[in-house]
Amino acid sequence: MTTKFASLTLHIIFCIALTTLSSLPFAGCSGGGDDSSGEVIAGGAAYPVTPGGGAGGGGGGAGGDGDGGDGGDGGDGGDGGDGGDGGDGGDGGDGGDDDVPDPQLQLNLFLEPDNVTTRGRVEFPRVDPLLNVPGQLVIGAAPANATSFQIVAQTAGTFLITDRLFSPGGEVLLSNDRAQDHRKTTAVGGDFWVNALPYPAGPQDSAIEDGTYTQVLVAIDDPFSNANPSTTTGALVAKNDPDLNEGRLRVNLFYAGSLAQSAAIRNTIQNAVETWRQIYSGARISLNIREFDVAAANGTIPDPFFGSEYYAANGSPDAVQQYAVNLYVAEHIADAGGFIAGISPSIPGPALKDTTKSAVAISISVIAGPDGVFNVEETNFLGETMAHEAAHYLGLFHPVEYDGTTADAFSGDDSLTDTPTCTSIQACQGNGLVANLMFPIPVNGVRQVNITAEQKFVMNLQAIVD
Repeated sequence: MTTKFASLTLHIIFCIALTTLSSLPFAGCSGGGDDSSGEVIAGGAAYPVTPGGGAGGGGGGAGGDGDGGDGGDGGDGGDGGDGGDGGDGGDGGDGGDDDVPDPQLQLNLFLEPDNVTTRGRVEFPRVDPLLNVPGQLVIGAAPANATSFQIVAQTAGTFLITDRLFSPGGEVLLSNDRAQDHRKTTAVGGDFWVNALPYPAGPQDSAIEDGTYTQVLVAIDDPFSNANPSTTTGALVAKNDPDLNEGRLRVNLFYAGSLAQSAAIRNTIQNAVETWRQIYSGARISLNIREFDVAAANGTIPDPFFGSEYYAANGSPDAVQQYAVNLYVAEHIADAGGFIAGISPSIPGPALKDTTKSAVAISISVIAGPDGVFNVEETNFLGETMAHEAAHYLGLFHPVEYDGTTADAFSGDDSLTDTPTCTSIQACQGNGLVANLMFPIPVNGVRQVNITAEQKFVMNLQAIVD
């Protein structure tokens, strides 16, 4: 989606303050090793901002002169509100003590020797109700020494759009209005129920600096849901990774339904995982996999793009790894038309394991074909599809998009400088793009396993990769 919605029912503002704090060690891992990970988890508080007044009070009522209210503790003095019809604007409120909101969410990330990654999570509190129009929410968070972070906001029955991400100096870093930013993350275009905003989103983005980052979210009622968008939860996930040239990815592999759990298909899936491992070795990313059997009615799993409580429930047990890709293999994906091999919920996917969109879905029936039996090529394609969809979850777009309607069926590009573009299959074959992992369609006789240097960087940058 590239169109900015004009009818808005809610605005939410998340402020993330990144400051340098004193150091304490946390054990962690980068690239390989055991399954331990240094982590600090904290809770927090939130408070609504008075509509119209900001840190200072609102202006006078209609027909009268009004003075602004006093500023809240720690906030800026607001400008005087406009007077009502016939009235003069009120005076600004008294300023608070600080230039930015005091952080309610504290998170410390520390640089460790020997390429050890530290990671932390700060959870947003539940806020009920959210729709106190024009409802605003300010959440301050203070991670220190982060190399990347992701803000995960989720609410039932709502389409969430990141309208802007501002730097501490007020620069617009990501925007719904800029076409190029829609090729960095789907968060600026909008996502059903869960909005996963990464920063930095690519190699051209500036490194994280101390100060307050401000995310402006817009929530619109989800036309596909009867739920009321009355509650927002979420988390800030950040990591300090001293080596972005390599990493380790946790994978929770779910065999969904009786077909996926049969001995023959399970063996095929495990062979396909080895293909996935080989592909990701090109990005110097190892896989740490845990396996689970889960039910799937009629062998069908939900479309993760729209989200489902099925994924939240299956991702919640303690045995399921946090900060991971949850990959589900099932006979069918609901509402996928019978021809889509795999689906990722967003780019990137949520860094938390138990949201309604914490899932990558893979279809056995589409890849194996009508006979339901995997040959060698189909097993390789299964592994390439796993790697492809998981790479979407790790922030990668298709280098070109396919519309399938004309001879020149390819258009567009991603935000990376080292992935070529092309407009026809002949041109894509000529420049080698058809062999890239993220090429949008399979090509007979071509193994799609290549990963460029910038694609590798984006994948390693993600908050869930050690």
